[in-house]
Amino acid sequence: MGAIGGDILEVSYSNDDVGSGTLYIKSGETSNFDLGGFRNEVSVDGAGQGITKKNRAPWSFEVSVSWDMNTRQDLEKLNDVAAALSDTTWDITHINGAIYSGVGTVDGDLAGDGNEGTISLTVKGGGKLAKQG
Repeated sequence: MGAIGGDILEVSYSNDDVGSGTLYIKSGETSNFDLGGFRNEVSVDGAGQGITKKNRAPWSFEVSVSWDMNTRQDLEKLNDVAAALSDTTWDITHINGAIYSGVGTVDGDLAGDGNEGTISLTVKGGGKLAKQG
């Protein structure tokens, strides 16, 4: 069988200060994963010899959270997670059954789109985003 792409079903988080929860992701939206690790930038010197600059990069994921303003209060909870001083464990579940996990925090602005009913969420962390199982 070939590769199976598609939706992120849910993102779960657990934080010692805030607690745990599950975020549901908008169907049919683009999601991006960066497993982290090393990144290379190659340039050359005057003799044409390569110079490779190797730097660490954080892992990250970007998704569109389905924003429930009335009962789940997703934006309020994400703001609490962003403000927490302790690390947060994140589990991302894909429709194909793959689950990726990492320890990190909310990165950048948190703003809900009232018209679309979504929150753009970016999470980053050190080390690598690791596939479970």
